[in-house]
Amino acid sequence: MAITEKESKVSKTKIPMIISVDDHLVEPPHLWQTWLPNKFKEKGPRVERRRLGEMLWVGGSKMYEYELDVPDAPWCDIWFYEDLVYPNKRHVAAVGFAREEMTMSPITYDEMRPGCYEPKARVEDMISNHVEASLSFPTMPRFCGQTFAEAEDRELALAWVKAYNDFMVEEWCGDSNGALLPLIIIPLWDADLAAAEVRRNAERGCRAVCFSEIPPNLGLPSIHTGYWDTFFQACQDTETVVWMHIGSSWKRLGDLLGLQKASKFLRNINIFENSPVIKIEELNDYVLDHCKNNIIKSQRVVIGCNGYLDHLIGNKRNKFMPINNYMIATEPLGESKAREIIKNNYAVSDTRFIINYYRFSEDWRMLFGGGETVTSRFIHNSKDFVQQKMHRVFPML
Repeated sequence: MAITEKESKVSKTKIPMIISVDDHLVEPPHLWQTWLPNKFKEKGPRVERRRLGEMLWVGGSKMYEYELDVPDAPWCDIWFYEDLVYPNKRHVAAVGFAREEMTMSPITYDEMRPGCYEPKARVEDMISNHVEASLSFPTMPRFCGQTFAEAEDRELALAWVKAYNDFMVEEWCGDSNGALLPLIIIPLWDADLAAAEVRRNAERGCRAVCFSEIPPNLGLPSIHTGYWDTFFQACQDTETVVWMHIGSSWKRLGDLLGLQKASKFLRNINIFENSPVIKIEELNDYVLDHCKNNIIKSQRVVIGCNGYLDHLIGNKRNKFMPINNYMIATEPLGESKAREIIKNNYAVSDTRFIINYYRFSEDWRMLFGGGETVTSRFIHNSKDFVQQKMHRVFPML
């Protein structure tokens, strides 16, 4: 008697190729020396390999001051132009490193994965990562090109902006067959020049431009003043999309230091920079915060953190306010029913104060997370607790 083993057929959801719209590139060292006009190359941004010591946060456009050429310090590929010193650091080229190694440590191009700065290698990495197309924000010019808006020589700065855009359109994206999508920067200090740069690049097919989420935080006019009308008109006329990266207007610790000097309330408060806390020691009448380079004595300590700082919290966990979130799953609903509920099988996060998030699993179960409790104990009826929230969003379930 012949026995035929019944083949098990499991329906699997085919995940479409991803279009990634928040990638970043590390500018290659040849960028401005290749793409600047000859008369500007001598003063253009350049990379030097130097030994990099301690970094000191100073705020403002400089952000950090650095100790260079320190004996036995690690090598680093560093951008120089005008009085700016911009070291490449590992966190901007973190791919390939373990999570605990994604630090502010100095890095050279030799240590980076080539896909960080070479377009052909980037496309190869994208294919391996199931990515069809990628749009990349700048690194050294910062999220909307504000590095060049802080330059002293505006003629040079405009040339640097145009050279970056020429590189972006012609070299980074040019031979990628559409896999790399061009995203240009603009001369933020002049709306008319910005409009002209949008039109110049639209003529060669670029339809994306970086802009700041809150221009006044960069010392620029608000979008509500009419100052930017020519820029936005150019975007509308050319069907160019304005891209704003979170952090493209962030206010640095230097602003807090300035506020401290001006405020009576803050005048007697000490602000410690570059002081990661390694250990917290509670004594009878005070607390010692052991930092990397110093010890801070205080009467009280307030700690704000996620759930991954057990080395600091230790036996003080009962002094923390824990927040718990809950999740349930339905029985398999079948593909047709699932697509009636969420048409395109999207994953959804409902960003209200108490976040609901939901998606379908591979076997078409609704996975629904939502509801938070502020307690060190889990609630005993978590199923009913979350199910009520799911029924409010999906009453058909």
